[in-house]
Amino acid sequence: MRAGKRDRNPFHDLVLVNTRSFTSHTTTAGLRVLVKEVGSIPGVNVTLWYQVGGAHRPRGRSGLAHFLEHMVFKGTDRFAKGDVDLICDRNGGSNNAYTDLDHTYYVFNFARDRWEIALEILASQMSGSLFPPEEFEAERQVVIQERMLSEDDPSFLLEEAALQAALPQSPYSRGVIGTLEDLQGMSREELTSFYRRYYRPENALLVITGDVDTERALEAVERHFPGGPPAASTIADELPSAEAEPFVPAGTGGGRIRLRLPAQLPEVKINFQAPAMGHPDSYVLLVLNNLLSYGKSSRIYRQVIQRDQLATEAWFSYLPCRLPFLMEVCGQARPGVDPQQLESALLDEINRLRREKVEDEEIQRARWQIWMNMLLAGQSLEDQSYLLGRTVMVGGLGFLDHFFTRLDEVDGERIIETARRLFDPRGQTVALLEPDTSAEEDGEEHDG
Repeated sequence: MRAGKRDRNPFHDLVLVNTRSFTSHTTTAGLRVLVKEVGSIPGVNVTLWYQVGGAHRPRGRSGLAHFLEHMVFKGTDRFAKGDVDLICDRNGGSNNAYTDLDHTYYVFNFARDRWEIALEILASQMSGSLFPPEEFEAERQVVIQERMLSEDDPSFLLEEAALQAALPQSPYSRGVIGTLEDLQGMSREELTSFYRRYYRPENALLVITGDVDTERALEAVERHFPGGPPAASTIADELPSAEAEPFVPAGTGGGRIRLRLPAQLPEVKINFQAPAMGHPDSYVLLVLNNLLSYGKSSRIYRQVIQRDQLATEAWFSYLPCRLPFLMEVCGQARPGVDPQQLESALLDEINRLRREKVEDEEIQRARWQIWMNMLLAGQSLEDQSYLLGRTVMVGGLGFLDHFFTRLDEVDGERIIETARRLFDPRGQTVALLEPDTSAEEDGEEHDG
């Protein structure tokens, strides 16, 4: 029997329970809190999200959010430099921190009898980070070194060039780490002002997942994050809203870029402008993520890698963000393969979506893969916290209420109609990396 779009997904109810069984609360200080009880794992994950990332560039200063992520570990009013890692080690816990385009988030894992340590640390970092001048200068060099190491990676340079060509006016155009010029010119005063603006309860989301009692957990949060209601003039995010600016693909893309750099193999990156999370087209693109490049049964793997043997790896990727961003189809060519030949093969798969209706069975398989991945995330406390946190931060608390229904509505007609609009060749940006062993000839060519 063929699987149609209305077939009941056997994972649907399990995924629904896995993603919706949490309690939402807002503290008197304005901090949003999600608590999810998972008694089957004797541990607790605590993740604190801030609505600030690489896209937030006051006065054009890129890299502030990422630099700040480094600096909050360099000393607070309660914890000296190095204390956080030492405390985690002594208590059998772990910690990490990440910055992406939209957010910065801090991750702690502890046993169920000592997880409140994470609240103590996070509360101190939110309100009492000190930024000693000597640590600021030392960490600046660390971040600059990170930037310079990235520039040694040809793939990073290709991605950066393609992004800036495709979306030159977007808040996302400078990525996360920042430019070398901005990092060198950044002042401690700028960082402190940025910190005071964004590291506030009303700009944050705390996710607690694990073997906890919800009522006691919320009491602990109120205790560690005290304070009255936020002022009437809460944070005014300088980013435009996706609702205020509906997604309309630009009629022209960023043209063609060729980078000649020391590299082992050629690479191809083709970008198309894409809608924000929650846009009707985003559900189609999430299905295409799996249909095109998830596993060995996916179209790109079967045609480009297995049949034509043009690439060592190739994929399609759409990661929905708060604002319209990009989707990309990429590949690394096999030795001896002309990158333009790989480009043609990848575009053949994209154009096939514009010509031919996808069968229901293939769509259903892609949906099932999405459900299964969400279900498997339930086996890790950290993955569950990430799924909840990112979904709520990008899509809002009500996003999960309609996510499954919207995904089930994707059919062959929707795919071909969406592909014809979003994969218009006039709006694409093509970036090619061509290996060059001659350092003297390193450089970039940009075709209009």
